Amino acid sequence: MLLGVYFSPKSIVADSPTPARGNAQMEWKATNGELSVRPNFFLLCKCTTSKNIYFCSMNCRIVFILVTVFLFLYKSHAQEYNKVENGFLVPVCVYQGDTIPYVQLPEVYIFKPLLFKNEKERQAYNKLIRDVKKTLPISKEVKQILVETYEYMQTLPDKKSKQAHIKIVEKGVKEQYTARMKKLTFSQGKLLIKLIDRECNQTSYELIRAFMGSFKAGFYQAFAGVFGASLKKGYDPQGEDWIIERVILMVENGQI
Repeated sequence: MLLGVYFSPKSIVADSPTPARGNAQMEWKATNGELSVRPNFFLLCKCTTSKNIYFCSMNCRIVFILVTVFLFLYKSHAQEYNKVENGFLVPVCVYQGDTIPYVQLPEVYIFKPLLFKNEKERQAYNKLIRDVKKTLPISKEVKQILVETYEYMQTLPDKKSKQAHIKIVEKGVKEQYTARMKKLTFSQGKLLIKLIDRECNQTSYELIRAFMGSFKAGFYQAFAGVFGASLKKGYDPQGEDWIIERVILMVENGQI
């Protein structure tokens, strides 16, 4: 009786050089009762007698079919498991031994409805929403530029190299934002000054003085004053700017 897996057998001793039945291609050579076998098929099946040595191609087909069917059923089960009816997959957490869905909900701001005295006030509020949507992204970009500039300046060795870098940044900012600033209305420009203070926690005047010096800060402040604006104007979300803060929160949260 023979049972085994042979990758490159050189010889098998058998009572009869009868070739094995199956699809495997064999080379047989009988010399003095010794049977040399060179199969290109590796799996040998259990035999009842040495005269009935054969390659179990039929059994292999059956095994292959069964494995294929099993894999198909497993894949179908996995797809059915991942299929969600009228919902979506969410993470889970274990709370007091019980597995429950875990969903992190975004913040939702609920404010008291505004009461407008007349249509003019309603239009002013709608205009404020448009102005915030236009200037808020710019104020956030300014904050990002300031953070990156400050972090890079910390790596510079001396004051001279820092001043040279500030000039490069100033030139780049002018090239990038001059065209956009020209498209802003006067009210949008004043709003942008406040939003920069909100994002950076410093007024525009303080930022200019910190990076470019007191002389340029004073010059830009005087220039803004000609148009009735002030770079020293701060942001008061709890006071006069409460309605601006309300609009900003709702815009950032996608509620308006």
